[in-house]
Amino acid sequence: MDPFLRINFGADRPGIRWGMNQIVEVISKQILADPSLAGCRLPPIRVLAHQLGVSKNTVNAAYE
Repeated sequence: MDPFLRINFGADRPGIRWGMNQIVEVISKQILADPSLAGCRLPPIRVLAHQLGVSKNTVNAAYE
């Protein structure tokens, strides 16, 4: 098992500029689509910020 939830931000949204609302939307949809993911840890803020090419503040706001 992974140490944290793997979130698919992938191929269905090429070239998107990720903002807080888009991050929340993707995470919410994935958790609602697979209820077994509820309670899993989210990726660390720095990891997700690097993956999406956004600031840590953007990811932190989405997580809050």
